[in-house]
Amino acid sequence: MKQIKKQYYKRAEKALYNYTQFKINILNMKEQLECLKNEDGVNCINYEGEKTSETNKITRQLEEQAIRNIKKEKQLKYKIKTTQHEVNKIDRALEGLTDIEKKVIELRYIKGYQWFNIAYEAQYNERWCKEIRTQALQKISISLFGYTALLEHE
Repeated sequence: MKQIKKQYYKRAEKALYNYTQFKINILNMKEQLECLKNEDGVNCINYEGEKTSETNKITRQLEEQAIRNIKKEKQLKYKIKTTQHEVNKIDRALEGLTDIEKKVIELRYIKGYQWFNIAYEAQYNERWCKEIRTQALQKISISLFGYTALLEHE
């Protein structure tokens, strides 16, 4: 197996630890986007301090709120797209693992199991489960970061 640069190994671990939170974040942003689309901005109009009787000038708060909503919507769509892209990369990296590697990675990083629980579930000893994890993280690092993750690629 190829040797992986430590920084990429750690980045792969961090991505796996945060995988579930990424998925939750996507759902939350989609919900926020729906709320934003349903907001009509009427509640944003404030007539306090307006001198409508003297000048008949009306501020453009409704239009300004609509512009802010469009900007927020665009930002949310971009964040959803980039976060979904990261989740998809992790999913594809997990598909490249053997069944036992995938099981160990999911139990450790996604479900947060302790090593003795992983060993029990996988029916291997803890030491071998840690070795399986190392091999799997090397594969995941290459899947996520390509050639730059390899020590030979300097």
